Amino acid sequence: MVFDALAMHAVRDELAATILGGRVEHVFLLGTHGLGLHLYAQRQKRSLLLSADPAAARVHLTSAPLKRGSDAVTPLLLLLRKYVRDGWVEAVEQPRLERLLTLRIASRSDEGTVRRVGLIIEAMGRRSNIVLVDEDGAILDALRRTPPSRNPIRPVLPHLRYTPPPAQERLDPLADSTVARLRDEALQARAAPRLADLLGQRLAGFSPQLAREAAWRAAGALDALANEATDWRALRVALDELLQPLGDGSWQPTVAWHDGRPVACAPYPLTHLQDVELRPAASMSEALVGFWIADCGLRIGD
Repeated sequence: MVFDALAMHAVRDELAATILGGRVEHVFLLGTHGLGLHLYAQRQKRSLLLSADPAAARVHLTSAPLKRGSDAVTPLLLLLRKYVRDGWVEAVEQPRLERLLTLRIASRSDEGTVRRVGLIIEAMGRRSNIVLVDEDGAILDALRRTPPSRNPIRPVLPHLRYTPPPAQERLDPLADSTVARLRDEALQARAAPRLADLLGQRLAGFSPQLAREAAWRAAGALDALANEATDWRALRVALDELLQPLGDGSWQPTVAWHDGRPVACAPYPLTHLQDVELRPAASMSEALVGFWIADCGLRIGD
């Protein structure tokens, strides 16, 4: 999983630094799974891709202008043209360690009143979606409508109240007690789990890739077991090191290349990967664009 919660945080910080206060000049469909926004911010034109593709959900800026991928005029597109086009970005929000991003956009009507909406991107695999909500939390429309017959717990339909996807019941990786709880769970298990598996299953926001990186930094081996021999203090140091950018924005976007193609990217150096060339990227968006085009063969907008 390339676009995990930490990658989303890196993009969120990037967007807050580049498009906040910017005006949305155009909004359009990118095929059936995404949207494109052209913005003017900080005296520059910028292109923002929002993808809810189940296999490639992500959010990032692109270096080249996006091209319309569909001539269809959907109810969602009409609402976006009404409430998002010609509006300005007031905030870029993300719940901590969630793959959920909200663009708060305000626009002015012909009568001079200001109306605010939220454009929410849920980058969650096969459940990915893009939802437009009113300022009171009512759903205006969504890229993928979900009736109660398909999801009785969390339907996504116009006029219903928007509720975010339920948070997973996992441990906060920044909490002081977390490493001790992981140690106790590992030692009480019938068979010692792999440290990377334990981290991926129990820590909030940890994708398999992030869990492998943390295990490698703590134990120096991807197959290391979480048992009595584990240096739990080293694990605490590794977690703090990987999560430090959440507080200070010190992201280090990196793309790993092997045999002439990228095999992974992350907002941190991928030290656990062997026989690869690690190339730093100027931004998380640059890393994501390079990875998706070269590795997956995807055009920007697919």
